[in-house]
Amino acid sequence: MKKIWILWTAASLLLGGCSFENMMSDDLLMTMQNQNAAQTSEYEYQDVTQLQVAVGESTLNPYEMTTDTSLQVVPLLYDSLTKLNLNYGYDLCIASSLELQGTSCVVTLRQDVMFSDGTALTAADVQYSYRQAVGSENAYAAQLSNVTDVSILSDYQIRFTLMEADVLFPNLLTFPILKNGSAADPVGSGRYRLVEENLLDACRHPVTNHPSNLSAIIAHEIAAEQGCNAYIYDAVCVNEVEDIARVTGLADVKRRPFSHVLNTRATARDVAREMDGKYEDMSFIVAHLGGGISIN
Repeated sequence: MKKIWILWTAASLLLGGCSFENMMSDDLLMTMQNQNAAQTSEYEYQDVTQLQVAVGESTLNPYEMTTDTSLQVVPLLYDSLTKLNLNYGYDLCIASSLELQGTSCVVTLRQDVMFSDGTALTAADVQYSYRQAVGSENAYAAQLSNVTDVSILSDYQIRFTLMEADVLFPNLLTFPILKNGSAADPVGSGRYRLVEENLLDACRHPVTNHPSNLSAIIAHEIAAEQGCNAYIYDAVCVNEVEDIARVTGLADVKRRPFSHVLNTRATARDVAREMDGKYEDMSFIVAHLGGGISIN
């Protein structure tokens, strides 16, 4: 089944610069819209109103991609410390400066780069991305094979220690930077961010049928028409217990907790107000008795 991916520029992000190419195939179609976000680097992006890119894999984790076609998408979603220029040299991207002495390369990061979720990019993210790269089965592992250690000097400074001195090492710092810990659901700082249509399948085919499942779909369609973002909050039900609470005594059987937090909290807040108190300062036991039942 063909997967559709929609990418668009996050207007609030401060971005680095990486070039890209338009690739098409029949396996995975992606539509990207450029909303002319402000540029903060000297490198200018090609002005594209709408761009369709197709890749032949189901993942957008750059360290799990294996085909050249897939890897063409990487510069759209992720920035790197440096990028190669047309003269086969390097330009700074996320890095603001490099100091290469012998087998040591100290990289200072720009402090205005944000991931697509609004968090700041720091040296911990670079170290994490390096570890993902060397553990991958694609070209990034070979690209960084001369590196023996990556150590954090400060939030915005990191040192690469090399096995052998290499004056061209800055040209190899083009590996994509992911948010620390986000390999399973990668977050980048590139010019485009991803909205996957398949993520809405959970709403269209939920574990439990409920009218509230329509909210994300309705919000997505309204946001698409108005050209804005949609945010869903105050979930009707959640499953956020600690792992120990999922244990049943049978290794292959996990408990699936279920709690009606929206109604529970709303009722508790009403009662707290009637008692001239604050919900945050009081303790309640609340039973939700509706089509489903839960006690909190």
